[in-house]
Amino acid sequence: RVLLRAQHLAAVRHHELHYGMDWTQVIGEIRQRGVTLQQIKDRCGFASRGHVHDVATGKQPKVLWEVGDQLLKMRTVVRRRKK
Repeated sequence: RVLLRAQHLAAVRHHELHYGMDWTQVIGEIRQRGVTLQQIKDRCGFASRGHVHDVATGKQPKVLWEVGDQLLKMRTVVRRRKK
């Protein structure tokens, strides 16, 4: 029971990480490293390139938790690349 509560709290904290994120900035950083909308779509689970574009321009300010998690992981990976 204690383990389930700890797992729930960890999930809630992780979810809160994504709440209020500036996805335009996150996608912008990824794009500055030469990643295409198609590559972002394929890696992060977006429905289409247009969906990525809508999030990148702020037309759609929220994303599913799973998509946001993949975006943050992708940003971490591309930040480690040499320019």
